[in-house]
Amino acid sequence: TAKFNRYIVTASIVSLLGISTSIRASYWGNSPEHGLMEERNHPNSPRAQFNAGGVYWNLAQLNENKRSHYYHLAYNHFRISLAESDTNSDALFALIQLSYHSDFELNPTWFKMLAYRLEHFPFQNSTVSYMQNITLCNIKNECKLEREKLYVLYNAVLNNKTLRGRNRAAMLSLAAMYAANIQDYDFAVRRLEESTKHAGSDLNPRLNLIGLLL
Repeated sequence: TAKFNRYIVTASIVSLLGISTSIRASYWGNSPEHGLMEERNHPNSPRAQFNAGGVYWNLAQLNENKRSHYYHLAYNHFRISLAESDTNSDALFALIQLSYHSDFELNPTWFKMLAYRLEHFPFQNSTVSYMQNITLCNIKNECKLEREKLYVLYNAVLNNKTLRGRNRAAMLSLAAMYAANIQDYDFAVRRLEESTKHAGSDLNPRLNLIGLLL
């Protein structure tokens, strides 16, 4: 129901705020000067290139007149970050989302590469925040990632054998939140039922499940 859609979105977001806020503070919380200096001192570092891209992404949000210029700079740094790492997913998430906020074409290989890394490489805590961002972007119709592709990403993450505990509960709750929003209630119930097994003392998955079944 529409009432439940609002409820599960709100509850799921609240349960994840602590995780995503700390992640953003960790990765993109440094000053612009620090981020760009790090890139100049370590041009071959995927993390330094990614952080520099993040600086320009943030500047694009703050400067509408120069938004396109800053998006191009961010794009270049994310591309370098991707080229310098064979395992990290950060730059792939950034490039995919950037393609929806700018005139850059979405490279199909990015999506395939991201799905593979999400499933087969050790789970990164930052993935929770990135999946939250791309999910909310679709729910708010700011991104146009097809339903099937978003499900592919969720299934890839959930098939990752290193995804455990609170992170697994968070990913399952996010998948359920998106499924409920598009009225795929069977999928949402299955994911919430599994989430309750990994949530520990967090009651949000149980409350969401009760709300869906009422």
